[in-house]
Amino acid sequence: MRTIRRERTVAIAQDEIDFMVLQYSCIDSSVLSTIGKHCQETTWKIVAGGGTVPIDIKLHVDKSVIGSPQVSVKWDGNQVFPVGAATKAKLKEDLIWKVPFRGMIKGLTVPDFFELRAEHHLSDDWYSATLLEQRADGLFKALAKMPDGNGGIKEVNYPAVRSENIREASGTKQAVCAPQRELVLKIPQEDPLRSAILSVDDREHVTHFFARPTPPPCRDGQDGAARLVKPRILFKVTQDREKVIVDAGHAVLSHFLSGDIRSLRQSNSRTANSWTFQFGPFAEHLVEIERRYKSSKAITLSVDGEVLCEGEAEDIDSRPGMWECKFQLIGERYVDWEVYENDVNGRTLDSTDIVRQRYKYLQECIVSMPEGERDLATAKLTIGGVDFPELPEAREQSVRDEQLELAPEALLGSYGLSAPYKVNEKAPMGFSAWADKLRDGKLAQSRSLFFCCGNTPLGTEEVHRPG
Repeated sequence: MRTIRRERTVAIAQDEIDFMVLQYSCIDSSVLSTIGKHCQETTWKIVAGGGTVPIDIKLHVDKSVIGSPQVSVKWDGNQVFPVGAATKAKLKEDLIWKVPFRGMIKGLTVPDFFELRAEHHLSDDWYSATLLEQRADGLFKALAKMPDGNGGIKEVNYPAVRSENIREASGTKQAVCAPQRELVLKIPQEDPLRSAILSVDDREHVTHFFARPTPPPCRDGQDGAARLVKPRILFKVTQDREKVIVDAGHAVLSHFLSGDIRSLRQSNSRTANSWTFQFGPFAEHLVEIERRYKSSKAITLSVDGEVLCEGEAEDIDSRPGMWECKFQLIGERYVDWEVYENDVNGRTLDSTDIVRQRYKYLQECIVSMPEGERDLATAKLTIGGVDFPELPEAREQSVRDEQLELAPEALLGSYGLSAPYKVNEKAPMGFSAWADKLRDGKLAQSRSLFFCCGNTPLGTEEVHRPG
């Protein structure tokens, strides 16, 4: 085998690289006449690193000439095989095509998170450093604090530092390492029609990464583009921190925090089967299975109105004797706290800010039925290991779910949530803080103000004299 082409590394703006296969289809001329007789077309739509723009990969195999299959591979509409003007060509040997993906390192732009050593210095000293940028070639731009030769420190810019000369400043001094994974497409010369495999890291079949976002993308914009919706609940903490106001009631908040799956309805027949359910209070999903083509064994599985998987059991690496598709619903939910800020001395300010707590959540779904079964009413959906008929039913609220107002202790005891703090390190302190308030008219100018140690303002009646 040989690598016909290795694509340039794709940079992912996250410190994790996860793949989501949004769509897979493997069909032949028996179901799609437009691809030509004795042809097969396999397509993948994949999102890498939690992005929103999918990558389209298309493999076309033409076996109209016996023993001489012609192959074409396209990546996002650009032809990567064959190279040149020809639209398709015969494989002279097994084709291996790799596309690496590199994620962002943790700690990027965090001041003094790393240490750096100069590659060509005579000493092996390490210096405190901030990594400013992760370059496309795998090198880093850095700002290091180094001796200035006069007993002081100076900041030195390094435009291109290799990863082996960077380590974390604390703990185990772990070397910097950007996560990297790759998609690998293998097309055997002997049987490109049925044996092509797209995998992750040349280990795991890419159809094991079927996934869809939750809640489903929203298309209510004028341009019709899909936008991911991230559910959130807002908690407002009063300035004295004696009360928390929640923009949801008990039922919604409890369901939001638990992320429970609740069934809504099911509809089945010999030719189709569908299930509708809630994933938390803000996400509703529809899963459908059907046999679109009478002349084929291919089965079509759709999630939220879009095809997720279309093919036969062996195409999606099902377990023996079954047509089985596993996929995950993946999302993020936010708990937003509107809190009054504190200065570095712990004093409560009049300004507010949002502290956002982000939670990732997912749920595995499995649609399965006996391989070769024509009656799709036998298909079943399992979510989180529970068959759909056994899920709790969604409940309609008969009375208005009033917004919650409760003490922080009640919030912790009832829901396990603690109100965070937000420190404003740039907030003025001492005399300058009170001078600002006086200038803004927030303090009564008629009152005589005394300042204790330049920090604490006291009215005349509050002055404590030594006695």
